[in-house]
Amino acid sequence: MNTGGSHGGTDYSTVTPLFNLAIDEKVDLFLSGHEHNYERSKQIGGASCNYTFNTYSANCIADANANTYTAGNGTIAVITGSTGGNYNTGDGLMIAINASDPDYQYFATTMGRGSADETRGFSKFDVTETSITGHFVAGVGQTGGFTDTFTITRNDTTAPTVSLDTPTTGTVSGMVNMAATASDAVGVTKVEFYQGATKLGEDLSSPYAYGWDTTSVANGNYSLTAKAFDAAGNISTSSAVSVTVSNGGGGGATTSSFTVAGANNSSVTFTVAGPCNNITSHEVADASKAPTGQTLLASADFSMSCAYAGDATTVVINLGATYDTSHLRVHKLAGSTLTDITSHATFGTDGNYTTVTYTVTDGGFGDEDTLANAIVVDPVYVTVAGASTTGPGVLADTGTNSVLLTIVGVVVAVLGLIGAITSRVKRVTL
Repeated sequence: MNTGGSHGGTDYSTVTPLFNLAIDEKVDLFLSGHEHNYERSKQIGGASCNYTFNTYSANCIADANANTYTAGNGTIAVITGSTGGNYNTGDGLMIAINASDPDYQYFATTMGRGSADETRGFSKFDVTETSITGHFVAGVGQTGGFTDTFTITRNDTTAPTVSLDTPTTGTVSGMVNMAATASDAVGVTKVEFYQGATKLGEDLSSPYAYGWDTTSVANGNYSLTAKAFDAAGNISTSSAVSVTVSNGGGGGATTSSFTVAGANNSSVTFTVAGPCNNITSHEVADASKAPTGQTLLASADFSMSCAYAGDATTVVINLGATYDTSHLRVHKLAGSTLTDITSHATFGTDGNYTTVTYTVTDGGFGDEDTLANAIVVDPVYVTVAGASTTGPGVLADTGTNSVLLTIVGVVVAVLGLIGAITSRVKRVTL
């Protein structure tokens, strides 16, 4: 096969049968060398196609598109080898392309006659799991300006396979490790874990796993599944696993706490209840990072660890005094930006002390990078404006300034309000 006046890519008795075999087997790309000109065919194939050199058959055109093709429909023939060559007729011009040659109709693009150095260049191919993109790149000294780009893409319509391996049917309690196995012809992009219709979390890489804290749900029967996704958007769901949650005596959640000194001799206590209760360190945070124009009530920089990535836990802050909760605000600091997250917190008072309560989840609320990777860094500020304090540890503001509490945390499975270092690092996104 060629356009006349140059060395053919398939015009030899030993090559034509090989080319027909490639067509029969639906080989996507057929490369041949020993050519001074770059030439690329349309997609050639079809049940009735039997290529014969120097004979054109319309039955052999599977796709006449100029640049984009679907894999498996036929074969693209590329004749290349023009790295610096300048095969010409002696007049300084490239050898003629014969448009009347029967094979010419098979080609989507060819180098044209008229430039002394048009043949200078090279071919390169970018190959991914789902596509092949070919290029002819003009070389130094090529004055004809000839280039070419085409893409063969595989349409992926096959969904991944996925199974939920653990837990198995039965009774569960406390922290449950959900593990799934997934595979795909091209590649799995993520696995999501579900309790009924509620998404619990996801894992972006194998082995696919998620830690489900059953203390966050009521005792009873639940259906668990895993969903696998591939790059083409195909989705498959595992068979459901039925479990019975039975948590006695609070479901195994434990508590841990520490106290730091607040302003005006008050004490601020941090209490953590849940699977991320192992507070490994704490210290006074850097006050210079607190918002300007406000009065610092207290600050803390602490770390805690969790048993599993994806854990959720509850943090309670006893402010050491009472405040009008309608004036309390909670802000999260990300870099230099403060975000009001008051709607995620609840406030309470027993007449002696005011408390701030929130739940943090590794990879979920409070996790800045949204990945359940067991490491979260997230300063938090609790402010009060316009109301004086009463009760033990009294701290009154002036009405012109705000009083605030700074929490700088490193956590595992914590609300972006406080952070922790988990005992097991795992990349899981909520």
